Amino acid sequence: MAFESPNLGGILNALDDERRQIMEFDDETRALGALEELRTALALFMDELDSESPRVVRGLRRRGWTFQMIATASDVPAARVAQLARATLSSSLHGEPPASL
Repeated sequence: MAFESPNLGGILNALDDERRQIMEFDDETRALGALEELRTALALFMDELDSESPRVVRGLRRRGWTFQMIATASDVPAARVAQLARATLSSSLHGEPPASL
């Protein structure tokens, strides 16, 4: 069972259109600036996405799901599920300091 974001195709098409329009700029320095602006925006968004998946795995694990159950139901490879779980553990270990007693 394959999953796809309902808007993923449109988003990818919009990004490709944006890239193509930038590459049509007559001024290469303007194109470079626009490409880097786009890349930076996407990198920031990726950082946000990178924090969402571990949270979802953590929530499923708290409800009793095994790594294999998550992998099978989500079509995400078990190795990636384990990696996301490690990221969750790592972020909780390096998150806020514990409250003093």
